[in-house]
Amino acid sequence: MREIRRSALERLSDNWGQAVVVTMTVVSIVAVFTLIQYLFYAVFDYLGILRVYGSMFGFNAAYLVMTVLCVVLEYVVVVPAVVGALWWFLHCTRGERNTVGSMLVAYSDGRMLLKTLWVKFSVRIRKLCILIVVGASIYAQYTVLSMAFGRTAGNLVPVLLLLGFVLLTLCMLGFFVIFTLRYALVDFLFVLNPDLSVRTMINISKTAMRHHIGRVIKLLISFIPLFALCLLVFPIFLIGPYFIMAYTELMNDIIRVEPCIGGDELLTKT
Repeated sequence: MREIRRSALERLSDNWGQAVVVTMTVVSIVAVFTLIQYLFYAVFDYLGILRVYGSMFGFNAAYLVMTVLCVVLEYVVVVPAVVGALWWFLHCTRGERNTVGSMLVAYSDGRMLLKTLWVKFSVRIRKLCILIVVGASIYAQYTVLSMAFGRTAGNLVPVLLLLGFVLLTLCMLGFFVIFTLRYALVDFLFVLNPDLSVRTMINISKTAMRHHIGRVIKLLISFIPLFALCLLVFPIFLIGPYFIMAYTELMNDIIRVEPCIGGDELLTKT
């Protein structure tokens, strides 16, 4: 990981300013959209058109429709911005110099925008399915544990069940992380060759990441101290670009060395 992080710093040496702007642009888009959504609900609640608090804990068709609309609009606005940021970082790791405006590539035309949204949706729906399975498993464990505490209070059985619950929960969460990391390359494959089919991107990512999930986890763990220090010392807008560049550098290295991708040969075919 030292080599990856060192290479990321070298890439950023002449691009810190632009990297910060790209990162903060995405963060600002998310923050502004979240604020607008909050104000939207607050105004409707104040006018009495929609009681948000009561709607959250009971079925309300109007609240459901507006929530779905907000989620869809946020998806359409935020996802292309994120993919555009990855486009800028990935091409930076390949020695290219691009302007900040190039991160708007996903908005370049309707076909590109629709393909971007479809790629992200295809991956997220797969992650959601496994999340539902993991969540159901954890909930089932919690239900059994609650019943055990109610019937066997005062002995070691609840304690043992609690330990088992914690261990199984950690195992399930670990399984979820490993499963979702199989799709880590999809966005980068899309950035390099948007003409690839979504199924092809997903299959390549699943095959390639089989040998590199450990590397990704090591990189994520290596940044934990830096993100912790953000609370005390380093501004997050400096650590954020560093982490994204290191993560992109790792993905670029995987693309370069994986036989199933063949370097850039597959990715340059259109």
